[in-house]
This record gives sequence, C-alpha cells and structure tokens, in this order.
Amino acid sequence: AAEEEEVEEASLPPLPELDPMRGIELIFGALQHPLTAHLHEVHAASCFLLHSMVSDNHEHQARIVELGGIEAAMASLKSHGSAPEMQVQGCRLLQNVLGRPLPEGPSSMVRKAAALGVVEMVVHMLQSHPLERDVQVAGQVLLRTLVLGGNLSAGDRGLSTKLEDNLTSLEGFAEGMRVETMLQILRRFSADVPTRSTGLGAVELLLQAMSNFLADDALQESALAALRDLSRSGKRTRRRIAGAGGLKPIIAAMQAHPQQPSVQAYCSDLLELQTRDGDESHADVMFLGGVDGLLLALTNLVGDVRVQLRTCIAMEALATRSAEMQSLLVAGQGARLLVNVMNQHASSHELQALASKAMVSLASYGADCRGTILEFGGMETILRAMKAHASVVEVQRQGFLVISALAADGPIVRAKLASLDGLELALQALEVCVDLPEVQEQCCRLLAQWATDDVQYVATIHRCNGTVHILEGMRRHRKVVETQQEACSILLPLLKDTEESREAV
Repeated sequence: AAEEEEVEEASLPPLPELDPMRGIELIFGALQHPLTAHLHEVHAASCFLLHSMVSDNHEHQARIVELGGIEAAMASLKSHGSAPEMQVQGCRLLQNVLGRPLPEGPSSMVRKAAALGVVEMVVHMLQSHPLERDVQVAGQVLLRTLVLGGNLSAGDRGLSTKLEDNLTSLEGFAEGMRVETMLQILRRFSADVPTRSTGLGAVELLLQAMSNFLADDALQESALAALRDLSRSGKRTRRRIAGAGGLKPIIAAMQAHPQQPSVQAYCSDLLELQTRDGDESHADVMFLGGVDGLLLALTNLVGDVRVQLRTCIAMEALATRSAEMQSLLVAGQGARLLVNVMNQHASSHELQALASKAMVSLASYGADCRGTILEFGGMETILRAMKAHASVVEVQRQGFLVISALAADGPIVRAKLASLDGLELALQALEVCVDLPEVQEQCCRLLAQWATDDVQYVATIHRCNGTVHILEGMRRHRKVVETQQEACSILLPLLKDTEESREAV
C-alpha cells in the first residue's frame, strides 16, 4: 500500500504557480461575501490570513490597503464585537497594515483610520473584553500604533495650546468669525489620537488590564508601551495617569517582572515622565518603591544596555527633582551601581554620558556620596571614559562635571586626580566643550585650584597648551561674566609662572 501511494504521488502533476495578489483578492471575496457576513469564524480566519501575508511584505500591504483592508477589518470588528478571536485577528490585521514599521511621527494611514473611528472602536473593544487576555494585548499594541502615528505636529499642538491658554486674544474677532475659528481649531485638535483616546478612557483601561494580568509579562509590556507613549504626549495625559493612581500598577509591574528588560525599560521611562510636572507624584514614587525598582534594574539587568540607558535617565531626573528621592538613591548605593554599569559598557559613549550625568546628580548630595564614588573606583572609571571617547562632547562634559565635583573636596583628591592624568583630561574637556560656558567656567576654576595647590600644575597647564584653550573659551563667551572671571583666575598664575609662560599668554 505504501508503494502504491508513492507511485500515485509521483504521478501527480506539479502545482500551478500561485499568485499571492490573486490570493489576497480571493480572501477579500470571502470576507465581504453576503453569505459569510454572520460567520465570525470566516472573518477571523480571513483576517488571520491577510495579516500573515502583510507582516513582512510591503507590496501585499499596499494591495490590502488598496482593496479597502482598513475599512473591511473595521467592519468585521464592529459586526463581530462579541467574538474574542475575531477581535484579536482584526486588530492584528490593522496593526500590520498601520504599524509595520511602527510610525515615528504623524502617519497619513493612521489619520485615515482615525477618521473612520478606529480609536473609538479599539477603546470600546478593550472596555468590552476586560478579562480576555489576547484581546487586551492585541488592542494595546494597536492603540500604541495609533498614538505614535496620530500625534499632532508641533505646529498643530502649538495652535491648540494657544486656543486654551489665550482665548482672550480672539476677542477682537467678529462674533461669527470667532466661533468658527474656535470650532476649526477644536476639530483639528480632536484629531490628535492621544487626546481622543485619553478622553475616551484609554488610560484607565490600560491600568485596569495591568492590574488584572499582573503576572503576564507580555501584557504588561504592551500596556506599558502604550501608556508610556500616551504619557509622552503631554501634561494633561500625565495628570490623567496620576489621577487614576497609575504609579501603583506601573511600579507593581516593575516589581513583578524584575528580569524582563522591556518592562523595566518602559517603567523607568514612566517614572521619569510622571515626575516631570511637579512634586505631587514624588511621594508616591518613594512610598510605592519606585526608587528601589530603579536600583534593582541597575543590578538585575546590568548587561542590557537599553535598560541601563533608560534607568540612568530616570535616576538623574529623580535625583534632580527631589532631595528626598536623591537621598534614597544615595542610600541605596546608586553611585556604586552607576560605576559598575559604566565599567560593564565602556564602549557605549551614550551610556557613559548618561551614567556620568546621573552620577553628577548624586555627587551633589554630599561628601559621603562623593567618598563612595572614590571608594568604588568612580574617578578612574570616569577618566577612562573621557580617554576612550575623547571626541564625544557629552561624555567630556558630564565626565568633567563629575571630576570637578570630586575635586572640590580638597587638595588630596585633586592630587590623586592629577596623578591619573586628570589635569590633562580636564584640558581636553576644555578644548572639546569650547561652546559650553558651564564647562569653560568650572574647568578654569578647577585649573586655578590646581595652580594654588602646587606650581608644578601650572607647568603642566602650559605644556598642554592650556593657555590657548582658556583664551579661546574667553573669545567664544565674551558676554558670560562667570566664564571671564574664572578664566582670569587661572591666567594670573600663568602670568606669574615663567617668562615663557607670560609670552604664551
């Protein structure tokens, strides 16, 4: 029997070459046929096939859009709102049409879908299926795509802000013209997807899903991504998140998924975002364990540069915005953890700059923190970064600000710094950061302190062409009084040093 089957298979004619475009048209025929209108299984299967075909093929994507794929998917979603599988497959089809790749700014495709009511449909779907995990994930992913592609441009956002903040400026208009102008601006502003979805309750739905499925790392990731991008859209949305108690599920996700890089990265972003607009949220961050969460992310995911970048940004922001949060970060050995992160990712100039910036924010806490930085090799780490990334302005800037803070603690620290080529690297920063008056000012102050400590340092400044860099900074920043003052404070010792030094000046 097996031999007969082999003979039979061998005699079969070859399959005809398949035309994918024809296949797309046939699937659309099934999706739109009157006899299948009530069969959600057919609609779900058709959406599945279409989103599978479009996932990695731009030609297929364009053909599906041309055939009315957005409209067809939305019609199926509305007709079969009670069928979870149909909701999942319809959302995935829209996601693959609208969000591959993810939009990085205003998208005409997203605007088209928004005009057809896709925002309202997605929010309604999330509301109707609160305990359907797959529906929630598919809807959250699609919502994020809509938020990313449906933001107003800068000009539109400025226009809407002027309407809200300066309505009195319209008083000179005739009544009819004033009303029409206001309506036009409001219509335009209402096209902003973050504003529209927030107004429909998307924030609360995302937070509720996070609470319902706390142990589900994929759902936490998709919800946090959408929530992060909503939070980025503006102060009103951030206040909505805060008003809904959003920090609690955000920090709960951070604590429940300590080894999930994406969850930790999005939570770090949200801690930074949600503390931007005043100190109301600072107490919640501390009470709920947000500071501890950042410190754990630095420890648990030290090898993941993406997480470390986002965590460093959040640490610097929290330490700068609140003395209490700065104190907790210092007490939690934040400085030691930052040194470790910098050593782990020495080749990443972006991380070196951000970690140095976070270290500056902790160093200002007091001598004890600066002592911790020294104890765990922070000075050496910073100097290595400045040597390795000599032409990167931000590494030079932030690295110098750290060594400047350390050097302020006295001549013993400055002597150690000089023994590690710190003086030469300070002059390097002075040259590379010539357009930054803050660096020019502090560098000249540090050079003057070295000159006061020991005359040998004056000779080093002269040998490394320090005079040239000092004078160039003075030329660039003629109107910055502090830069001029600090530059003069180091030029005086140079003038008193030797005849050669005076001639150089």
